[in-house]
Amino acid sequence: MTFVFHPLAQAELQDALDYYEQQQPGLGLEFLEEAYATIQRILQFPTAWPEASSRTRRCLTNRFPFGVKSGPRKIGQAVK
Repeated sequence: MTFVFHPLAQAELQDALDYYEQQQPGLGLEFLEEAYATIQRILQFPTAWPEASSRTRRCLTNRFPFGVKSGPRKIGQAVK
């Protein structure tokens, strides 16, 4: 299974990374590692997380106040 970021989600992730890095050098990288670990949990157990809507689920990171939403996508489906 693979993942693709929605452009707005990618921008939000970058904003959070920049914020944490400004708070303490190296914290941005720790945040990014936690975000990607959360994505790996979603890929491993895609239906284990609470529904955020009828088409999406939300998995919270363990260490930071950040959630990752996921949902099904068909191969070749455009990201808007």
